[in-house]
Amino acid sequence: MKKKLSKTNDEQQTTSASTFNYVSSMYLDIKLVIAITLFALICILTPTLNTTLLRPIVGVIIISFLPGYTILAAVFPSKKDFNHIERIVFSLVLSPVTIALVGVAVNFTPPGIGVESITVSLAIIVVLTALIANRRRHDLSTAESPFFSLTSVKRIPELIIPVSDDRSQKIVSVVLVIAICAAGLSLTYIVTTPRPSEHYTEFYVLDQNGTTENYPSTIKLGQNCSVVLGVRNHEYKSATYNLTVLLGNDTESHVIYANQLNLGQDQKWEQLIELKPDITGTSLRLEFKLHSDSDISTRDKDLHLWITVTN
Repeated sequence: MKKKLSKTNDEQQTTSASTFNYVSSMYLDIKLVIAITLFALICILTPTLNTTLLRPIVGVIIISFLPGYTILAAVFPSKKDFNHIERIVFSLVLSPVTIALVGVAVNFTPPGIGVESITVSLAIIVVLTALIANRRRHDLSTAESPFFSLTSVKRIPELIIPVSDDRSQKIVSVVLVIAICAAGLSLTYIVTTPRPSEHYTEFYVLDQNGTTENYPSTIKLGQNCSVVLGVRNHEYKSATYNLTVLLGNDTESHVIYANQLNLGQDQKWEQLIELKPDITGTSLRLEFKLHSDSDISTRDKDLHLWITVTN
């Protein structure tokens, strides 16, 4: 038993040592890319952090630069392929293209396009391509493998804007860097901080199976009929709704169901309800009314079905 425990501990230590060695052998820029990506995920997906300034800051980095940088590093790992300036420029150009392709792909998934789904998809791509780039760099010779250290970080301004006696070249370089950064910031702001295009309340009635094919039409007096009612708040503020269901004809009607809902922004309420008609007649109007006293764009909504109640 002691030998088995000793063997298990040795295996765990060996695994931990291998993991530590693998991370230690990573290039510095690869470590930074993965760390920033994981931090961005935490900032965007954590409710207490995604309302702070950290969200747009990390959003700028992960959307405007990292995808293009890691893809370029994975496909062209050698420093002979591109110099530092070319890698930065191509990374800023390639990142929006990557976002567009990811958006098209995510659109066909159940979650659909959203900040969270796009961020998670980009994070997966960034981490995978970063690991591929790290592996491919290790296969290169020392002369070909790009060297990234704290010293090279200090030299980034010099690499972007080369030291030159030509004043016009300096001005062009500065303008180019400002234009690229402005474009990246603008794109990131639009993607990470979408503006509400329309304020409305979603209100719908479905049959008991959650479809629009088998609504109740003929019911016996005293029996229940089932429908699914749904309300979703797209007003970009919390709202209180009064939901009532009435049954009657052209001359009179009375309430057979009532409920009050308090929904926050993008909150959804959906429930299967049982309705019990207490009058008979043909072509009775089963009316679903939604009213709100809150200061929202949609105050009243009205849906109805025609049913027949027999003895």
